[in-house]
Amino acid sequence: MLTADQVLIAGGAMERPVPFPGWTLPGVMNAGAGQILFKAHGIVPADGVVLAGSGPLLLLLAWQYLHAGVEVQALLDLTPMINHLYALPRLPRALLARHYLTRGLFYKRDLKRAGISTLHNISELRAHGDERLESVSFRHRGRRERLETELLLVHFGVIPATQLTQVAGCRHEWDAGQQCWRPCLDAWGQTSVAGILVAGDSAGIGGARAAEHAGRLAALQALHALGRLDAASRDRLARQDRQWMQEDLHIRPFLESFFRISDAMLRVPDDDTLVCRCEEVCAGAIRAAVADGHLDSNQVKFLTRCGMGPCQGRQCSQAVGHIIAAASGKTVAETGHYRERPPVNTLTLAQLAGLYPEERE
Repeated sequence: MLTADQVLIAGGAMERPVPFPGWTLPGVMNAGAGQILFKAHGIVPADGVVLAGSGPLLLLLAWQYLHAGVEVQALLDLTPMINHLYALPRLPRALLARHYLTRGLFYKRDLKRAGISTLHNISELRAHGDERLESVSFRHRGRRERLETELLLVHFGVIPATQLTQVAGCRHEWDAGQQCWRPCLDAWGQTSVAGILVAGDSAGIGGARAAEHAGRLAALQALHALGRLDAASRDRLARQDRQWMQEDLHIRPFLESFFRISDAMLRVPDDDTLVCRCEEVCAGAIRAAVADGHLDSNQVKFLTRCGMGPCQGRQCSQAVGHIIAAASGKTVAETGHYRERPPVNTLTLAQLAGLYPEERE
């Protein structure tokens, strides 16, 4: 058991779970998992792969697989075409961080030269199979199409990992631009709970470089709170990091608009689609709970057990909020988020008992 006057949480991010028909079949994985297997262990798909979803990671992974000799059967881009219009006014600011844009264009050029098929404006994604994934179907240009595959890697962006800040009692807010919950912070990363600071993507998605700068700003604030730095010295030392962080974040409004997940997909239109894979609760059961008058996430959780399984809501909480909002006419901010309770990660009985070694009973 450790105590501290200042605690800096840097929990990072997780891939956004978006339920769709067949997403629980063996053979359907997150693209981030595929990238980790590749980078950490050199494991790549042996019999080809279909990539689907929205976000820069799909382009990067397709490019990495291309150079590793993996057969990328298709890249299914679920980004709605209307997003181009929403993102256009934010392009001039994004050009201030144009190295991100040029890198993406570089990946697209290489994929096109390699003959990898990229289908845009995909909708109604479905995974099919009996015991495991056998094929993927989708709607493209008004027609229903199907691809035979044994591996589908999906990605719908990333969201902050907020379990630690929620357990700590920090106040959170709904970020409509990033379509996620994030802790409420001041300019130094200080939360609503004195002595708890947050830096990096667990404070809101900004990327690796912005996380480094935010970490240094939070560290300076912690030193100031401990009496090791006066306010003038803190501000002087922070000036360059604050400037660099703002320059790096120029790209974020454009990316958030361009890769925004459609509301139609987030609210899981098919009643039979599993939302909580731990407790096997489908979207229809959540809508039925709303119809019975349960209008916030925790009421639905209590009634259906959605979010009470081993993942503690990590894979379903966002979807539940969107489904309730659509069914009730509320906003996601009004439906609330699950109340997190410790432990954040699973512990053995031996680990729990070891927290209090002096107690015998």
